[in-house]
Amino acid sequence: MSFMGDEIREECGVICVYSERGESADVPYSIYNGLIALQHRGQESAGISVITDGKLSTKKNMGLVTDIFSTEDIERLASKMGIGHVRYSTTGSSTIENAQPLIHRERGLSVAISFNGNIVNYEELKKRIQDLHQMPFSCSADTELIVKMFTTELKKELQLEKKGNGRAGATSKPPSEVGRADLSATGAGELPHPPIKSSEPYFNAMHAVMKQLEGAYSVALLVSDGTIVAARDPKGFKPFCIGRKKTLVDDLIFIASETCALDALDAQFDRDIKPGEIVVVRNNALETRHLFHERHAHCMFEWVYFSRTDSVIEETPVYNVRVRLGQELAKVFKHEVDIVIPIPDSGRSTARGFARASGIPYEEGLIKNRYIHRTFIMPANEQRKSLLKLKLNPVKAVIAGKRVAIVDDSIIRGNTMKRLVKMLRDVGAKEVHILVSCPPVISPCYMGIDFPTYKELLASDRNIAQITEELGADSVTYNTTDALQRALALPDNDNCMACLTGVYPTPKIHEYAQSRKIEGKKKPYTIGVLASGRGSNLQSIIDHIESKKLNARVGIVISDRHDAQSLKRAEKHGIEYAHVDPKKYPGKEEYEKEIIRHLHDKGADLVVLAGYMRIIGKTLLDAFKDHIINIHPTLLPRHKGCMGLACHEEVLKAGEKESGCTVHIVTQEIDGGPIIGQRKVPVLPGDTPEKLSERVLKEEHELLPEVIGLFVRGKHGC
Repeated sequence: MSFMGDEIREECGVICVYSERGESADVPYSIYNGLIALQHRGQESAGISVITDGKLSTKKNMGLVTDIFSTEDIERLASKMGIGHVRYSTTGSSTIENAQPLIHRERGLSVAISFNGNIVNYEELKKRIQDLHQMPFSCSADTELIVKMFTTELKKELQLEKKGNGRAGATSKPPSEVGRADLSATGAGELPHPPIKSSEPYFNAMHAVMKQLEGAYSVALLVSDGTIVAARDPKGFKPFCIGRKKTLVDDLIFIASETCALDALDAQFDRDIKPGEIVVVRNNALETRHLFHERHAHCMFEWVYFSRTDSVIEETPVYNVRVRLGQELAKVFKHEVDIVIPIPDSGRSTARGFARASGIPYEEGLIKNRYIHRTFIMPANEQRKSLLKLKLNPVKAVIAGKRVAIVDDSIIRGNTMKRLVKMLRDVGAKEVHILVSCPPVISPCYMGIDFPTYKELLASDRNIAQITEELGADSVTYNTTDALQRALALPDNDNCMACLTGVYPTPKIHEYAQSRKIEGKKKPYTIGVLASGRGSNLQSIIDHIESKKLNARVGIVISDRHDAQSLKRAEKHGIEYAHVDPKKYPGKEEYEKEIIRHLHDKGADLVVLAGYMRIIGKTLLDAFKDHIINIHPTLLPRHKGCMGLACHEEVLKAGEKESGCTVHIVTQEIDGGPIIGQRKVPVLPGDTPEKLSERVLKEEHELLPEVIGLFVRGKHGC
């Protein structure tokens, strides 16, 4: 839905810049300006990584591009090459740990990665790489998996090259001088071996990674020897293109998520990267290998909503598609209305196409505040709700007394549209008719769009009459899938329409989707809660479930204290509970086995520590690997190991300007597991530990259910 609160969310924009001249500030300035042009693809965080003298330098933070980088920052990032990223999280969560580019350093080899997409077989691959290489994971974004896999494969290639085994990547250097980076550690990301003459090791490494990945991705990697590697998944779900710019003093190469970034940089569009193609830029040259040849499955939402109206994807202008979608709607709309108004921005082109074809006057009846973030890209639902009226204001003079048709790109859950219909009626609309350019969305997406579960999708189990009633509208008119195909004007089999049909583009993804659907029907996602105290975080989970904000159930509450208030809360809400007294067991292993018995008996999928005052041991960790989470009352990694008010005392004693809370996966390192989510709270003048604790606790009550929701949707870990 056009920038609306609880609707479509898509991950990330990527850009790469390579200068043939050498190091200059033109590279980071180009990345910066390109990211501004791609800001619509993600507003949670942004970052730039560059290579200078074999050293990797990165600047990234939470927020908008223009808020993160100063002129001084850009000047300091002067380089010959670099990559940039803007992010919205479909997997992982909104924290600086998950902001990109993500950096991986291993025995002298440094790689930065910018990624757009979603890996369906993440859990399988993560377990494999952990078992084979004992690699720890520091964040909850699938990006980390890819960069670790690429680094591992590249090291193999460098070792083969070092042995001089006749592969295309081998050089004439003595074995002792080649591939030294994977043998000796260096500081600050240096790669000490001489530049590799051939690009073959990079193609081979990326090819090996792509053969294992199942999902959607456009990815760019920056290697510390001065190489950029970019790749697009074999189905071509996500857009990715190449551009060039010649000046009197330099030749520049660009790779970007959309052509609008090239336009912003006065670069010439060269071509789209082919699905299954790998691009390597190094030694002032661009080389490509097209290594996968499969049926394409371009995401139709790129034309319907995600991409900027002035972008061109697969040689098809986004603007033209949206106008044709409006013309298709005009063919099937059967009601009399006085005006048609768009929901800005992506609804504009469609509304104009509808108005031209139908003869119904086009009006601007909703004014968008351009100085507030797009609500659909803000991760917390309550934040999005509160900002709707600030972001969209109806023009009463246009709407009052009129029969109004409003045009939007899609309806997912429908919560925002329902509020919008009421808003229009409140300013005097006689009738409100909804026109939707995208056909009904009936299935979740697992290819990089954060669609919710089947139960949350408005159209998954409702007919048009029921949808109309639910939204409070006078009518709802959707385009058909045939109309969408005509508007796209692409070969029928070149699009992914899984969210509209329930038929997924690969057997593995289809199998995964069906398993999620069956699992959802079989039983709701079940949480086991361990708590020692009053249970206010437990209450927040219960409240979110009862208000249907969280699609899960609490199967059991377990406490180590018989008088814990959390047990009384469970009893009040009809939730099963158990007191497991550690004093009754000879050791920790036996104690945790009893807890595991209760959790397994209730079918727990996730264990949540909500004020549980005991350290989790290996027995319980092994039983629920990567599925035990804890909420900590500071911004980790600061103040590890503290508890309760002592945490807030530490924050105040340290003179910190902000505190907050963190949800992380529990590991054997106390408060040291991967961070999944954080909320910040400013430290105010005159704060006491008690006052600060009260404000942090309010954020805990929102953050913890939000992170549980990521697990429910299978989006917690990448």
